[in-house]
Amino acid sequence: SFSDAIYTGGLNVGIGTAAATPLELQVTNLDQNIDAREMKKILLTFFREHVMVLHVSMLLQSDGNLAASLRVPSPQDAQYAISQLHRKKIGAKRIIISYVNHNQPSPHLKRSKVISLLQEVPGKKLPLFKFRELYERRFHETIAVSEMYNMRDIVTVSDNSTGRMVALHPEYRNLTAQQTASTTHLLPEPNGVTRFCPKHSIGPDASVGWAERDNTTCLPNIGLSIADLGDTIQRMLESHNGVLPLASLVDCYIAECGPVEEIVDGGVPFEHLVSCLPMVSIDTSAEGFKYIQWARNKPFQEEMEDLARFVSPPLIGQLALFSRELVDLLKTFTHTRLQFPRFIPAYHHHFGRQCRVADYGFTKLAELLDALPHVVQVLGEGSKRIITLAHKAQVKRFSSDLLRVLKGQPAKIIHLNQFSVAYEKTVGKSWDVTDYGVNNMDDLLAEVNESTVLVIRSDEDDDDVTISIPKREQTADEIERTRQFAAEVVELLRHSPQCRMNFNRFIPAYHHHFGRQCRVADYGFTKLIELFEAIPDLLEIFDDEEDGEKQLQLVERERMRVLGEQIILVVKGAPRQCLSVEALRQVFTHYYGYALKPQHYDKPTLISLLNMLSNYVQVTASPEGGVAAA
Repeated sequence: SFSDAIYTGGLNVGIGTAAATPLELQVTNLDQNIDAREMKKILLTFFREHVMVLHVSMLLQSDGNLAASLRVPSPQDAQYAISQLHRKKIGAKRIIISYVNHNQPSPHLKRSKVISLLQEVPGKKLPLFKFRELYERRFHETIAVSEMYNMRDIVTVSDNSTGRMVALHPEYRNLTAQQTASTTHLLPEPNGVTRFCPKHSIGPDASVGWAERDNTTCLPNIGLSIADLGDTIQRMLESHNGVLPLASLVDCYIAECGPVEEIVDGGVPFEHLVSCLPMVSIDTSAEGFKYIQWARNKPFQEEMEDLARFVSPPLIGQLALFSRELVDLLKTFTHTRLQFPRFIPAYHHHFGRQCRVADYGFTKLAELLDALPHVVQVLGEGSKRIITLAHKAQVKRFSSDLLRVLKGQPAKIIHLNQFSVAYEKTVGKSWDVTDYGVNNMDDLLAEVNESTVLVIRSDEDDDDVTISIPKREQTADEIERTRQFAAEVVELLRHSPQCRMNFNRFIPAYHHHFGRQCRVADYGFTKLIELFEAIPDLLEIFDDEEDGEKQLQLVERERMRVLGEQIILVVKGAPRQCLSVEALRQVFTHYYGYALKPQHYDKPTLISLLNMLSNYVQVTASPEGGVAAA
């Protein structure tokens, strides 16, 4: 906290939008050798390059060092300022930007937590360092020494021969939870939710001592399907007035539905399965614990407004890239689950660079992940938190992998009992449905877009399931256009080395070469790759081994035909329509701009390659080893 202000003032330029809420930013780690007035000017200059500044003041911290407080118009502005200026070097120091009272528990709540913790301690007092350690472990947040001194009405911080001690005042030592809330002016949760269910839970585990308790919720892995769990959770919410504490979920389940079949080696986390249910949501209370309640249906426009409120527009591109990186990283771990403390080193190891949370406009990793609920989910609480892919991301990932499997089948169709073998062959690892965050493949198939995959079930046997890629029959005109397109593809790719082109370059190259747009719909398709797949006798599609980019290349038969036509043009342009093999290499490179390499055609030598082109050229046995037109 700050003490006396040295210099205040600021630039009052107004707020960009009436609905925006101004936000205070704290700038610390300032170079103390720079005068306060000069530092204020420097900070104002730097910040105004990126965001509007409503007010800036220089303050003196309790440790005697200068700090600054800046007010910006909105959370998005604060986010962008952090992304651009956090750790920027000013003078001899790199400044540190943080939020002031942003997403922090209220002072009343902290007072209540201090009282509740000290009430459990024999003698109602602890060494100050031990109290802060227990407080952080119990409530997963820090409490500053200055905050303790500001609570003189409930605790006493004193010095003795063994160090500083914190003691609870006598009048607070025997208060009930309700009395504590009333005394500290703590407002109850709007929906009346508590950490533990008053009907089915006795509260914290009595076998765990007060010094060991950490208020973490760690639910077991279970093997239920989403459909079965949905009916159960719906009944439980109805019997709990629409609010179900997550910490008591197992107790409530046992009381109302029977034993929970915990799966030690396998299964899916209970909390994740609940998050897959469309009719409920898992929210976090002001006190920091999670609970389940009925989902509030949001119109699409409101969801977009939420995204705009949390993410600064200039950072959306960076967050989109980070989202893709999260998927790439998590799918390398067993069941796509990673312990929260291991995320930063795992990211560094996987991508070869540091994950700097501030680059995305956040000061904490948890807040960054919370801003991407459609990509990741953080399970549990405290040090036992686990990061996994959100259900929406898992369905998207499964849809992509399913299409890869189907496209590898002769007729783009497969029976469910053959899927695991085909999956292993295509994806390169054993099929395990729990890798996609569910226990039953039907749960995934039910959410795959019908326009992407067609699932047909037999009326006689529920286990007889066929999965295929839906096809729309082309009209006669579309078939004819596709034939013409095939000829255009050959014409376009013959000008590229090895008749090969990057997938992303095809559309602009087509436009430049033929002077018109390539409209996929004219051929009866919705995606360009589907159009390419309609001409498999001429074109093959594959991923480049070096950069992973998708590539287009004519099939070997067409490439050999193109090469034969290219070589015969070179040979016919030579005197007596004959060239030595070595001269052919040089003239070919000069004529077409790239080298003639036999290995690109799976041939060890140029002679063996030319022998395959006997319809175009002949290799004559002469002292020079000549090539003549056929």
